[in-house]
Amino acid sequence: RYFSVFLSNNRQRCEADTDNISVTSRLLPYGGDQIDEWIRDYVKKNYKLAIGTRSARHLKLAYAKIEDKEAAMIKGRDLVSGLPKQEKIPIQIVEEKAHSQVRDICVQVKAVLESITPELASDIMNQGIYVSGGGAAFPKTAEWIKEEFKIPVHIADRPEDHVILGMQSYLKR
Repeated sequence: RYFSVFLSNNRQRCEADTDNISVTSRLLPYGGDQIDEWIRDYVKKNYKLAIGTRSARHLKLAYAKIEDKEAAMIKGRDLVSGLPKQEKIPIQIVEEKAHSQVRDICVQVKAVLESITPELASDIMNQGIYVSGGGAAFPKTAEWIKEEFKIPVHIADRPEDHVILGMQSYLKR
Protein backbone atom coordinates (compact mmCIF):
# COMPACT_ATOMS: atom_id res chain seq x y z
CA ARG A 1 0.00 0.00 0.00
CA TYR A 2 1.45 3.31 -1.02
CA PHE A 3 0.70 6.80 -2.28
CA SER A 4 2.46 8.18 -5.34
CA VAL A 5 2.69 11.59 -6.94
CA PHE A 6 3.92 11.89 -10.53
CA LEU A 7 5.01 15.32 -11.80
CA SER A 8 5.68 15.32 -15.56
CA ASN A 9 5.89 17.72 -18.50
CA ASN A 10 2.26 17.57 -19.52
CA ARG A 11 0.35 16.21 -16.53
CA GLN A 12 0.49 15.55 -12.82
CA ARG A 13 -1.11 12.58 -11.10
CA CYS A 14 -1.59 11.49 -7.51
CA GLU A 15 -2.70 7.96 -6.74
CA ALA A 16 -3.37 5.68 -3.77
CA ASP A 17 -2.53 2.03 -4.49
CA THR A 18 -3.00 -1.23 -2.66
CA ASP A 19 -1.77 -4.61 -3.88
CA ASN A 20 -0.64 -2.99 -7.17
CA ILE A 21 -4.20 -1.83 -7.88
CA SER A 22 -5.09 1.84 -8.04
CA VAL A 23 -7.71 2.58 -5.40
CA THR A 24 -8.27 6.19 -6.41
CA SER A 25 -6.40 8.88 -8.30
CA ARG A 26 -6.57 12.44 -9.52
CA LEU A 27 -5.06 13.95 -12.66
CA LEU A 28 -4.09 17.54 -13.41
CA PRO A 29 -3.81 18.10 -17.18
CA TYR A 30 -0.73 20.31 -16.95
CA GLY A 31 2.85 20.09 -15.75
CA GLY A 32 6.36 21.24 -16.57
CA ASP A 33 5.42 22.51 -20.03
CA GLN A 34 3.33 25.20 -18.35
CA ILE A 35 6.33 26.20 -16.22
CA ASP A 36 8.30 26.65 -19.47
CA GLU A 37 5.51 28.84 -20.87
CA TRP A 38 5.34 30.87 -17.65
CA ILE A 39 9.14 31.42 -17.75
CA ARG A 40 8.92 32.64 -21.35
CA ASP A 41 6.18 35.13 -20.39
CA TYR A 42 8.03 36.24 -17.25
CA VAL A 43 11.30 36.88 -19.12
CA LYS A 44 9.42 38.71 -21.88
CA LYS A 45 7.62 40.98 -19.41
CA ASN A 46 10.46 41.60 -16.94
CA TYR A 47 13.54 41.51 -19.18
CA LYS A 48 12.04 42.59 -22.53
CA LEU A 49 13.57 39.46 -24.03
CA ALA A 50 11.74 36.97 -26.24
CA ILE A 51 13.01 33.44 -25.61
CA GLY A 52 12.08 30.02 -26.94
CA THR A 53 10.98 26.90 -25.16
CA ARG A 54 14.51 25.49 -25.16
CA SER A 55 15.87 28.53 -23.29
CA ALA A 56 12.98 28.41 -20.81
CA ARG A 57 13.61 24.72 -20.22
CA HIS A 58 17.35 25.45 -19.74
CA LEU A 59 16.47 27.92 -16.97
CA LYS A 60 14.05 25.43 -15.38
CA LEU A 61 16.66 22.64 -15.42
CA ALA A 62 19.30 24.97 -13.98
CA TYR A 63 16.92 25.57 -11.05
CA ALA A 64 16.20 21.85 -10.69
CA LYS A 65 19.90 21.02 -10.58
CA ILE A 66 20.97 24.06 -8.52
CA GLU A 67 24.25 24.14 -10.38
CA ASP A 68 26.11 26.30 -7.83
CA LYS A 69 25.08 29.38 -9.71
CA GLU A 70 22.49 32.01 -9.10
CA ALA A 71 21.76 32.84 -12.72
CA ALA A 72 21.82 31.35 -16.20
CA MET A 73 22.83 33.04 -19.42
CA ILE A 74 19.78 33.01 -21.68
CA LYS A 75 19.80 33.97 -25.37
CA GLY A 76 16.87 35.52 -27.12
CA ARG A 77 15.67 38.55 -29.06
CA ASP A 78 15.63 41.99 -27.48
CA LEU A 79 12.04 43.24 -27.77
CA VAL A 80 13.16 46.88 -27.91
CA SER A 81 15.92 46.72 -30.53
CA GLY A 82 14.83 43.50 -32.29
CA LEU A 83 18.42 42.25 -32.15
CA PRO A 84 19.79 39.04 -30.64
CA LYS A 85 20.68 39.47 -26.99
CA GLN A 86 22.09 37.45 -24.11
CA GLU A 87 20.83 38.14 -20.58
CA LYS A 88 21.72 36.79 -17.14
CA ILE A 89 18.44 35.57 -15.58
CA PRO A 90 18.20 34.48 -11.90
CA ILE A 91 17.28 30.79 -11.67
CA GLN A 92 15.19 31.47 -8.53
CA ILE A 93 12.38 32.92 -10.67
CA VAL A 94 11.39 29.31 -11.40
CA GLU A 95 10.69 28.62 -7.72
CA GLU A 96 7.52 30.72 -7.64
CA LYS A 97 5.83 28.73 -10.42
CA ALA A 98 7.19 25.38 -9.23
CA HIS A 99 5.78 26.04 -5.75
CA SER A 100 2.43 27.03 -7.25
CA GLN A 101 2.21 23.72 -9.14
CA VAL A 102 3.13 21.73 -6.03
CA ARG A 103 0.35 23.55 -4.13
CA ASP A 104 -2.09 22.57 -6.91
CA ILE A 105 -1.09 18.90 -6.71
CA CYS A 106 -1.37 19.04 -2.90
CA VAL A 107 -5.04 20.01 -3.28
CA GLN A 108 -5.55 16.86 -5.36
CA VAL A 109 -3.51 14.73 -2.94
CA LYS A 110 -5.76 15.91 -0.12
CA ALA A 111 -8.89 14.99 -2.11
CA VAL A 112 -7.53 11.49 -2.72
CA LEU A 113 -6.50 11.06 0.93
CA GLU A 114 -10.00 12.09 2.04
CA SER A 115 -11.55 9.36 -0.11
CA ILE A 116 -9.51 6.32 0.97
CA THR A 117 -10.09 3.82 3.76
CA PRO A 118 -8.68 4.53 7.24
CA GLU A 119 -6.43 1.45 6.92
CA LEU A 120 -4.85 2.72 3.71
CA ALA A 121 -4.53 6.20 5.21
CA SER A 122 -2.68 4.67 8.17
CA ASP A 123 -0.27 2.86 5.85
CA ILE A 124 0.37 6.07 3.93
CA MET A 125 1.00 7.94 7.19
CA ASN A 126 3.63 5.33 8.09
CA GLN A 127 5.21 4.89 4.65
CA GLY A 128 4.82 8.39 3.29
CA ILE A 129 4.31 9.77 -0.20
CA TYR A 130 6.53 8.70 -3.12
CA VAL A 131 7.22 11.41 -5.69
CA SER A 132 8.61 10.88 -9.20
CA GLY A 133 8.79 12.69 -12.54
CA GLY A 134 10.79 15.72 -13.57
CA GLY A 135 9.04 18.03 -11.09
CA ALA A 136 10.37 15.89 -8.26
CA ALA A 137 13.86 17.12 -9.16
CA PHE A 138 13.04 20.64 -7.98
CA PRO A 139 15.04 21.21 -4.79
CA LYS A 140 12.09 22.04 -2.52
CA THR A 141 9.38 19.69 -3.84
CA ALA A 142 9.70 17.18 -0.99
CA GLU A 143 9.90 19.97 1.60
CA TRP A 144 6.73 21.66 0.29
CA ILE A 145 4.72 18.42 0.25
CA LYS A 146 5.98 17.38 3.69
CA GLU A 147 5.11 20.82 5.04
CA GLU A 148 1.55 20.44 3.74
CA PHE A 149 0.82 16.91 5.01
CA LYS A 150 3.28 16.36 7.88
CA ILE A 151 4.16 12.87 6.64
CA PRO A 152 7.37 11.50 5.11
CA VAL A 153 8.03 12.29 1.45
CA HIS A 154 10.36 10.16 -0.67
CA ILE A 155 11.83 11.32 -3.96
CA ALA A 156 12.56 8.48 -6.38
CA ASP A 157 16.14 7.94 -7.55
CA ARG A 158 16.49 9.59 -10.95
CA PRO A 159 12.89 10.88 -10.72
CA GLU A 160 12.88 12.24 -14.27
CA ASP A 161 13.58 8.71 -15.59
CA HIS A 162 11.06 6.93 -13.35
CA VAL A 163 8.53 6.11 -16.08
CA ILE A 164 11.22 4.76 -18.41
CA LEU A 165 12.75 2.67 -15.62
CA GLY A 166 9.31 1.33 -14.67
CA MET A 167 8.54 0.31 -18.25
CA GLN A 168 11.96 -1.28 -18.56
CA SER A 169 11.31 -3.31 -15.40
CA TYR A 170 7.85 -4.30 -16.64
CA LEU A 171 9.16 -5.42 -20.05
CA LYS A 172 11.86 -7.58 -18.46
CA ARG A 173 9.21 -9.75 -16.74
